[in-house]
Amino acid sequence: MNNSTFFLNNAFLDRLIAISQESGRLIMDYYNHPDRCIIHHKKDESPVTNADQEAEQLIIQALSALTPDFPIISEEAAERNELPVLKPENRYFWLVDPLDGTRDFIQRSGEFTVNIALVDGKEVILGVIYVPLQQTVYAALKPTNTVYRQSVDNQKTSIKTRYIPRNQAKILNSRRQNPLNFLPMLPPDLTFIDHEFVSSSLKFCLIAEGRADFYPRRTTIMEWDTAAGQAILETAGGHVRLLDGTPLQYRKHGFSNPGFVAYGNFI
Repeated sequence: MNNSTFFLNNAFLDRLIAISQESGRLIMDYYNHPDRCIIHHKKDESPVTNADQEAEQLIIQALSALTPDFPIISEEAAERNELPVLKPENRYFWLVDPLDGTRDFIQRSGEFTVNIALVDGKEVILGVIYVPLQQTVYAALKPTNTVYRQSVDNQKTSIKTRYIPRNQAKILNSRRQNPLNFLPMLPPDLTFIDHEFVSSSLKFCLIAEGRADFYPRRTTIMEWDTAAGQAILETAGGHVRLLDGTPLQYRKHGFSNPGFVAYGNFI
């Protein structure tokens, strides 16, 4: 496949959705049979399971067959120091988190996702997030301005961010961040009527479909954690900005993101 964009169409997006769903079924097999789930710990003491590893293998094999010339940057491969080297001629590359929210998977909260994203240069242009427990897909293809939620019955519903009411915004945050630490990052005249702790890339999806307004993050996070969600949120009318106001971009050294704020639309 060459570096043209002829492949960026709805059929291509449907294929990626199918890959995410197949991976999700594998993950749910372990979720429904926890006795088969083997837990290890990475160098940073975060958990990883055989569900993560097998889902990654499934996705990498499928993406390699679909786009053999596109490098694949994946969370578990990074832990094993097996990432491919991105070369100048690699215009496109994949970012994959096969099981985003492993702690929640282990704790059985249900808030875990499969994340697949395609980057063009430094900009994410495609994102698929599958929520296995809900059998729900969020998908976006920026070049065609396509973004929707696909339910368990395969019905596709277009989604978009809502206008953020200054006096009743809803803010989302990771369960593992102090909610008071992010307030200086936000506009001073906002009044929040609701604050909710949500794990994994679900935060981007909730903002993209108008069910929440802000997701601020002060601590670092990896590119594979944010790319699919950013594609979905931005195509739905939202934004993901660094603390200096510039857009969050990709292909950074070490694939690590600094702090950012993801949000919907202002009136």
